[in-house]
Amino acid sequence: MIARRIETKASQTADLTCACRALSWMETNPLFKSEDWIAPRLLPRKIQLLVKLSVLRRILSHVFGPKGIYPWVIARTKYIDDWFLGAAQDGFTQVLILGAGFDSRSIRFKEDLDNMRIFELDAGTTQIIKTSQFKKRQVNFPENVTLIPINFELESILPKLEKAGFRRDARTLLLMEGVLQYINPVSVRQIMAALKKVTAPGSRLICDFAQASFFSQDKSGFGKSGLKKRLARFGETFQFGLDDSEVGPFFGEYGFKLIEYVKPADLEEMYFKDAKGRIQARVSDTQCIVAAERV
Repeated sequence: MIARRIETKASQTADLTCACRALSWMETNPLFKSEDWIAPRLLPRKIQLLVKLSVLRRILSHVFGPKGIYPWVIARTKYIDDWFLGAAQDGFTQVLILGAGFDSRSIRFKEDLDNMRIFELDAGTTQIIKTSQFKKRQVNFPENVTLIPINFELESILPKLEKAGFRRDARTLLLMEGVLQYINPVSVRQIMAALKKVTAPGSRLICDFAQASFFSQDKSGFGKSGLKKRLARFGETFQFGLDDSEVGPFFGEYGFKLIEYVKPADLEEMYFKDAKGRIQARVSDTQCIVAAERV
């Protein structure tokens, strides 16, 4: 078997997401500004200086991703951040982040998550680079964070979590951001079956995935062709997606009842509408987000 890039080097899509978040933190327009203040610190020093200039930020926002990806990352970041705010007050006592990449929420929401166990699962190579870069930039992980290296297509999450002290009876906030779309369908179902076994009722899952239309030969769909080309170049192509009619039944099969099903047009309404009701950015029409509760 030929190893994919993510098994030997850091994920380029994780790098891209981090770069988009860094640009977003620098934005002065509140519609485009998100709150990942750590992401800019992870950029090379020269790039940090360049992105302080608004003209260069606009150029880089187009260079870093295909059409609609920069707004997609901004909206997705804001949406997930909203779920992390007040997590402890909402009764969660544990956080599980699958495919954490350069996620910084354990640090940014330290006060909200201070009394909770946080488990981050991802490829070992990405975790090594993440920890070394955070240390180099003097960004310290809270003591309640446990990093667990895993290959989602070759290993089960069950023994990994059990060994790390994950509690099956704890109400858990689960996050899979930019994960399912990159994993083959068989492994996706294995992960979901494992989550059904280890999560207690009342746990919440926030998860994004590709729309089934992404895999069709039809070239329609804002940002679709550009994203396909970029992913092919990265060697991290999408493998899993769902049609609208499949979303509820799919998550229901694994014990999760939908709370919200958010599509690109919804994100545009939620985060990019100005005071006059005008949409200021188009979100890539390739992926969606769900929030679901374990029943």
